[in-house]
Parts: sequence; structure tokens; C-alpha cells
Amino acid sequence: MNGIWRKTSAALLIASLALSGAGAAMAADDDAAADDTMIEAASDAAPATAADAEAAVEPAEESAPQAAVVWEAPSGALTDSIEAQLVSLLNQHSSDGSQLAAVVKLINQTDDTVRVPDYIVRVVTENGASYTLRASGSNAKAIQPQSSVQLSYLIQVDRQDILSITDVIWVDVNKDVYPKVETTMLDLPAGNMVWTGDDGQIGNPDAILNWGVPFTIPYSDSPLEFTPVSLLTDNQSAAPVKVVEFLVHNPGPRTENVPDFTLNGKSGAQVYPGTRVDKGFISLNPDESKYMNYAIPIDLDVAVTNMDLLTPESFVSTDPAVRNPQMTYSVGRLNIGLPDTDTLPAGRIASINDGKTPIKIDPLNDVFRPDLTVTAADAQLFENKGEGYQTAIVKFLLTNNGEKPLAVPKFGSDLVDGNGLVFLGSRIPAQTLTIQPHTSFVADYAYVLPLSAGGQFTLRVLDSQTAAPYNAVIGGTLVNIGKVEQIGKGTMSLYPYTLDLSDWQLSYSPGINPLTGMYQYKFKLDATWQMNSIDSVVTDTGASRLQLVIENQDGEELSNQLLDLSGAERLHNGSQTVYFASGFDHLDLPLSLKLYEAIDTPNGKARHLLTTLQP
Repeated sequence: MNGIWRKTSAALLIASLALSGAGAAMAADDDAAADDTMIEAASDAAPATAADAEAAVEPAEESAPQAAVVWEAPSGALTDSIEAQLVSLLNQHSSDGSQLAAVVKLINQTDDTVRVPDYIVRVVTENGASYTLRASGSNAKAIQPQSSVQLSYLIQVDRQDILSITDVIWVDVNKDVYPKVETTMLDLPAGNMVWTGDDGQIGNPDAILNWGVPFTIPYSDSPLEFTPVSLLTDNQSAAPVKVVEFLVHNPGPRTENVPDFTLNGKSGAQVYPGTRVDKGFISLNPDESKYMNYAIPIDLDVAVTNMDLLTPESFVSTDPAVRNPQMTYSVGRLNIGLPDTDTLPAGRIASINDGKTPIKIDPLNDVFRPDLTVTAADAQLFENKGEGYQTAIVKFLLTNNGEKPLAVPKFGSDLVDGNGLVFLGSRIPAQTLTIQPHTSFVADYAYVLPLSAGGQFTLRVLDSQTAAPYNAVIGGTLVNIGKVEQIGKGTMSLYPYTLDLSDWQLSYSPGINPLTGMYQYKFKLDATWQMNSIDSVVTDTGASRLQLVIENQDGEELSNQLLDLSGAERLHNGSQTVYFASGFDHLDLPLSLKLYEAIDTPNGKARHLLTTLQP
């Protein structure tokens, strides 16, 4: 089937497959080297023209899973027992000339070991000129029964014009006769397989994919299916970074190695190389799925519209004059269109949050154990007195539904407003390290917001370890964050506590400051309150406290006191007298008593007004 491109259907990719353990199976390298000859070729060649094939950008599909796209390489019978397939073809032009390279696969279709034929491999140009390629020193000399080998060939052509390759041919040279006789044993049309370098275009229209389309790596033996599922922009560095997440699935019956590939982001003619940034698993077990993450640093104010997927090739020179005989290069395989904006898989962000329903976390995540649920139990705006910002505090309820203690997970979180601005959360340090079975723990996160912020946000739960220093979104929900003030007595909420103040009396007494000889007023609060907590919830001592603030009629703070809500010195139920340590040298009546929920954040103390009491 010479020169045939065929698109076939693979198994459907199911995104919610259960995560299983990973095993490693590394393929052995082929040994042996061959002596090669080079036949000089004619030289005239016309410049090539490259097709302008830009990938269309479409939003990710939210319908049923699609079939992965797979390819078969141009192939044909090289001998009665060997089939040859064209794996890759490079025609890269630079100021030094053109580098021509081909990688081919030879498949032994018999039950006997066969020798690699001593044929010459050439590339043919548009005007009929041909160039003999040198064989790599690592090429195998024989093929095991019912097996295959990959052979690499390369040559540097010292020409300033651009060559256009049309065919790859295998030639048998009979030197036993004079003049020698050359016979073409196989001719494979190059078609649109030629890769002209990082600034080139994918020539095969079937290899230009929209975002969210599952695929296999073209001309690879790997059956692994890849789906681009997440695109996020990280702005923590001086320049933005596009973080691309792929869902990788092994539909086969045996463990498969993950093929090596890189990504190049593209904006017009500008190319931005990317690198893999996850933990770097190397294989997947049967029916296993995992995520791969790539980071593509870009320039400011650049719209990256698509990306090329490239696979590496290698060549070992046998020329003793070459200082570094091991050479590597990359060949473009696919072009994938990118969405106009950041995108996540459908369903990863819940549309409603009631403070009781657990956030749906991606089952393939590496942060939360299956027995551990996370709920956005409370979200409030806190003030930072005298500062030009405010703080949002989100309290996550982590519940261990299992029978064994679980470590408190190290996860990240951020808030995204309606304009797409991202506010990264800071974990408020906790002393609790484990969550006992059938109990819950409250983890607090603080977010610095502008004074004008408020309303609805997207709260995202992040895996901040797998692709560090970048974050992967593993779940989220919509939350409304605002300020709620209560006037007078009643039930106040300081999650996970409720506080009922049934009676209170604020008194003051004058005294003389021995240093200044001036009056100094001291305050005392007699109060009766009842504090309740949610059953089986653990909180850290001092994580959230009750702050009592006395103000005069001008809003001037006269004195304040902090009371713990947990620990040995916690606020107790019933009648209690609170003495305010500091006094004030004057008194403007009437006074008011304000109750705040106060919390120490990495950026300083923040507080949330619960109620204002007036005589």
C-alpha cells in the first residue's frame, strides 16, 4: 500500500477511568552497526513551496467521548520477507545548507531471522535529483522473526537553495558487472510527510486537529491515546506560561511505555518551545489513565493559536572526523489548535455551592485519597484595617470517610473573578497533620483581593505538586463572597462554630495613670453566650479567634481583646467576664462593642465583622 494515509478508529477514550498502579516496561535497544557507502548524486533542484496549513481553533467538545485518530505510514514490500514503512522525513534548510534525514521501519514477516538488505537509501527531489543518505552507526544488521527495527539515515547537503523531496527509494547496486547496475527495489512517495523544521507547517490535513480531539502519536507503535483537556495561563513569572494538560489512556492489554514528544507553541511565524513538567511517569498499565503536563513560556501580549507536537529522532555518525557523532533532531507530527481562552474539561467546576456538597475532584488526581472529600464550607470577605486591600477567607472542610487516618493533603487553591483575574490562595499554617477516621478538619486559605472585589468567584482546587511550579486544576465550584453584618444580639457564624450572645453589659472605670497623672479608662465586659461546633470537626488552636473591639461615637478604637475559639483557653459557654488590658485617656459616649472573627494570614491579621452592639 504505497503512499497511503489512512485514518482508522481506536477504542473510545473514557475520561473517568479508575486510576491503577503504574508498572515499568522498557524496550531494549537494537545493537549492531553497518558500513555504508555513499553515491554522489546529481545536483539540480527547484525550490520547494510549503503549504500554509493553520489549525482551526474550536472550543473543547462537551459531548460523548470521541474516537482517537490513528495513522498508518506509507509502506511497501522491500523484499519477499520484509515490509518497509516510512516513519519520518526531514528536509531542514539553514545557512549551512539542507539537512536531509529519513527514519524507516523494516518489518520481518517471517519466522526466521533475516538480514537487513544492503540497499542504498536515497531521497528524490522534485526535479529528479537524488541524494544518498548515510546509515546511522546504531542501525541494526538483522531483524528477529515477526519483529521490526527502526533505521535512521541522514546527510548534510551544501546547497543554498531549498530542496523539495518527493520520494524515498531503496536501490540495489550490482558492482559485479561493469558498468555497475542500479535497480530500484522500492519507491515510497513522501507525500506530505516532509518536515521542514520548527518554523514549518504540518502538511497532512488529517494531522491538524482541533482542541479536545483524542489522538495517537502518528507512525508510532504506541497504542496510547492522548486528549488535550486543560489549558491554563500561569502569570507568576515575568512572562506568561501556557500549561497544557493531556489525558493519557492505555486501551491495550499490556503495559505500554509513554512515547517521548515535545510541544512548540505557535503564533504566526513565532515558535515557543515547551517542556514536560509533570512527574514524568514512563509507562501505563492496561486500562490505566494519567495526566501529562507541558509548559510553554511565551511573550507578553502574544496570542498562541496552535501548537506542534514533535517526536525526537537520533543519528550516530560513522565519520571519524565528526567530533560529536550522536545527533538528535525533532520531527513535527501533529498540529493542535488552542482555545482562545483558558479551558477546563466540562464538569470540573461545579455551578452551585451550598457549603455542604463536596467538590467533585478529578478521580485521577494525585492529591486527594478516594476516602477524603473536600467541601467549600464557608467563604467570607475580611477587612485589613489600614491597608489598601481586603482578604477573602475560604474554609475547606476535609472529611475522612475511611477507616484509617489520612494525612492532611497539601493542595493549592485560587479564586477567579468574572474578568478572568486569578487570585492565588495562601494556606494558613496548620498544626494538624492527620485526619482521623470519620472526622473532619477545617483548612483555611487566604486570598488578597482589591478593595472593589466581591460577588461571585470561581473557586478552584489545585494540584500544586505534580506539575510544580505550575498548578493543575483538579476541581472547583462557584462561590459568592461578600460581607454580612448583623446588628444586635443573635446567632453569629464563625465556621465551624455558631455563637449566641444572650446578654451583655459593658462597663468602664476611670483611674489615674501614674506616669502622666491623667485619667485612664479601663473596660470590662460581662456577657452570657453559647458556642456550638459541628460534630467531629477539628480546628487548629488560634486559627480563627473572636475579637472584641470597643469604639467611641467617632469610630475611634478605644480597646480590644482576642479570645480563642479552640484549645485549652477557648471561650467557654455561660457567663464570662472579659477585661480589656489597655485603657484610654479620654471617653466619648456613647460607646459601641463590635465583634469580629479574626484570623492571622500570611499577609497580616484580617477580620470579619460579625455584629455591632450598642447600649
